[in-house]
Amino acid sequence: RIEDSTGTCFATDSFFINFFPISVDLGLDQDTCTTDDITLTADTAGAVGLSYQWFFNGVSQGPSTIDDTTFTVTAPNSGTYSVEVFNSLDTSCIVTDQVEVLYKDQPVANEPDDLFQCDDGVNAGVFDLTVNDAVVLGAQTPADYVISYHNTAAEAASDTAAIVPATAYTITGTVEEIFVRIEDSTGTCFATDSFFINFFITISTTPTKYNICDALPNDGFATFDLTTKDLEITGGNPDAVVSYYITFAQALAGAPAIVPANAFINTVLGFQVVFARVDNINATDCFNIVPLELQVNDAPAITDPITDYFVCDLDGNGIETFDLT
Repeated sequence: RIEDSTGTCFATDSFFINFFPISVDLGLDQDTCTTDDITLTADTAGAVGLSYQWFFNGVSQGPSTIDDTTFTVTAPNSGTYSVEVFNSLDTSCIVTDQVEVLYKDQPVANEPDDLFQCDDGVNAGVFDLTVNDAVVLGAQTPADYVISYHNTAAEAASDTAAIVPATAYTITGTVEEIFVRIEDSTGTCFATDSFFINFFITISTTPTKYNICDALPNDGFATFDLTTKDLEITGGNPDAVVSYYITFAQALAGAPAIVPANAFINTVLGFQVVFARVDNINATDCFNIVPLELQVNDAPAITDPITDYFVCDLDGNGIETFDLT
C-alpha cells in the first residue's frame, strides 16, 4: 500500500517471498584400488526440480541440468569433484559440496617361481624367499611397492605375521607353500599369490669295497652285480635311485651309465674304482656321487694230487686221530 500524506489517497499491489531450503552432500572422500567407475550422488534430501552443475578440479563438466543428481568418475581421473545446486527460480541461491577421489596404483602380483634346493641330508633347508621379489614386481617400479612373505593366505591378505627375515627361511618338511603380498606405498592396495619351496634330500654313503673272487684261471677279471650296493649307498631312501659309471665325469653328466649294472665285468685288471650316482626322483639335477671300489681277488689253488693220509688202527676199534694240517 502506498498513500499520500493525508492518508486518504492510496494504491496497493502484492509480491511473493520465497524460501528455498537447499542443502547438498556428496558424502565422504573416496579412495579406490580398482579402475572401476565411481558414481557420485548429490544428496539434496529428496528435493526435486533443482539444477545441478558438476565440476572436476574447478572445471565445469557441462551446463547445469535439472535433477541431474549423479556424476560418473572414470579412472584414472583422481582429483576434486564438486557440484553446484540451485533453484531456477533464484539462481543466486547456490549450495555446493566437494569430495576428493583418488585412484591408487593397484599392484600386480606376477606369478612367482617355485624354489628348489638339493642337499645331502646334513643341512636344514634354508631359502632366500626374496629371490622372487623381482619376479613378482615384473615391470613395476620397485620403489613404489612393498613385498612381504607369509605362511598363510589369510596372513598375506591381512598383512600380518610376515616372515622375517625372508632371506633365510627354514622350510618345514620337504615341500611348503609360501604366500607373497605386494602392496602400494599407502598399504591399502595390494595383491597376493603363492609359490612352493621344495627341499630335496639325496642321502648317499660311500660303500665298502666290493671284493669278489676271481674264477680260475685268475685272469684278474670278474663279473660284479653292482646293484647289491644300492641299499648300502642310499640307506633305503625311497626317493633315491642309483646308477653306475666308469668315470666321475660320466657320473657328473649322467651318461653313459653301466648297463646292465648287475653284470659288470671290470675293465681294469684286478682293482678298479667306479662311481655311483644317487639321484632324487623328485628333482632334476639333485644328486650325489660316491666312489665304489672293486677288487678281484685271486682264487687260491690246491696242489693236486694230494697225498692220501693213512694211520694204523692199533687197538682195532676203527677210531683214530688225524692231524689234517
